[in-house]
Amino acid sequence: MKQRLNQYQPHGVVTVLALLTLFLGGCSTRYVNQGAGEEGASSGLSPQVLYQVHDAFYQPTPPRCVAILPLQGEMEPRKRELVRRTLYAHLSPRGFRDIEIPRVDHLIEQNGLDMSVAADRTALGELLHCDALIMGDVSRDSAFYGVYSKVEAGAKLRMVRSSDDALLWDSEHHATLQDGGLPLSPIGLAAGLFDAARNMEEEQGLRVVDDLARRMMSTIPEVQMAFSEDEAVGSLFSSMEQRWDGDLESWLASVPEASQQNRLRELLANRPLTESQQEEIYQRLTTRSGKARDYRNWGESRYQRGDYEGALDLYTLATGTDAGDAESWFQQGRVLIQLDRLEDADQSLVKAIAHNPDQDGYYAALGYINSQRGDVARARAAYQMALKRNPENGFAWYNLAVSDYNEGNLKDATEQFYSAAQFYLKQGRLDRVEQVMLDLEDLNQQKQSRVATGYIASLKRSVDEWVSQQKQ
Repeated sequence: MKQRLNQYQPHGVVTVLALLTLFLGGCSTRYVNQGAGEEGASSGLSPQVLYQVHDAFYQPTPPRCVAILPLQGEMEPRKRELVRRTLYAHLSPRGFRDIEIPRVDHLIEQNGLDMSVAADRTALGELLHCDALIMGDVSRDSAFYGVYSKVEAGAKLRMVRSSDDALLWDSEHHATLQDGGLPLSPIGLAAGLFDAARNMEEEQGLRVVDDLARRMMSTIPEVQMAFSEDEAVGSLFSSMEQRWDGDLESWLASVPEASQQNRLRELLANRPLTESQQEEIYQRLTTRSGKARDYRNWGESRYQRGDYEGALDLYTLATGTDAGDAESWFQQGRVLIQLDRLEDADQSLVKAIAHNPDQDGYYAALGYINSQRGDVARARAAYQMALKRNPENGFAWYNLAVSDYNEGNLKDATEQFYSAAQFYLKQGRLDRVEQVMLDLEDLNQQKQSRVATGYIASLKRSVDEWVSQQKQ
């Protein structure tokens, strides 16, 4: 599959900030490219981001995939995970294949890996089929003096190549919220970062963390235009486990036998449960019901935890129980994509479509599989079938645009990128809108286009309006 690499070098990456100045106010931030011999200021009067993109980043080729490892530092584990989640949200538009956080954690735990050991990082990279890893330390402090408050967050991060531990990129930054506040970025708003705040102090902390992540991730070069996989594989949710304090045996004894299946489903839907509690309840539910939907939902719970192999076992049980359950075939295809079994995934998606030919998402996922396999004609046909059923499928529009870009059809690619961004904006997918703006900027560098320039300006205004609406 033909893919382009940016022709500009690391200093060009900071041009992305021009897209973001419309959204974010506050003190001017200085970006210090230490690789170009620049030196940071010692006064500390304005925030500065120190960074360096090392030669190994481009040699022999830039990384195609980046995974974010568990962070270290003085923060409590829950807050470190919030920082990690925020970094992930801001890495997403950079154009790399990113690995969902629960999948990273599942493989580390399952294989007993120690991320402080280079050999174990190499092993993780092989398991993830991912060539770069981000790791580092984070810190946070806050002080409140009457009406005066100050909240700080700092990070020292580095990206290494998983195969040989070569340093690819590193950055250091301290972000501060002081008497007033930083606006949460569009990506932070869209990612629901405020949902994690338990009180005003945590809300202020999240604003600082969002700003820190946005600034640091913007210094990583956006090096390739790749097919989006989001809607083909879905999203995983990284969250701290909570335990239901009830006793399952006593709870079941209080429920009439005829009502137990529905009550177990309600328990799964409405209670905070640990992994072991979920497994026990699903085991009891599927033993009682034997229904495909219950096996499918059990598989989904494993999928969300990053246990793709365990999820596949349950999706296989679901399709074996009811071969006509289109959604089970789709979910099976989705996890097979994650396991890089694309031919098997293709077969599962074809079966899903056979049982439900009206679902646009099935065609879009089939298109993604064939984009990855290099079957351009079959991929394009699948995306077009998806759009025939749902003209607002931003995922299909985006991947059609990448196909046209790779084939040199820049005019069609421009229109399709813009269509994708409009529909992503309707969904609140600000990470994808930012990705489109970056792609249009890159396309404009290939061939100057007043149309592309106008679309970028229009999208900036639209995002600004979206942010204003969220604040009302």
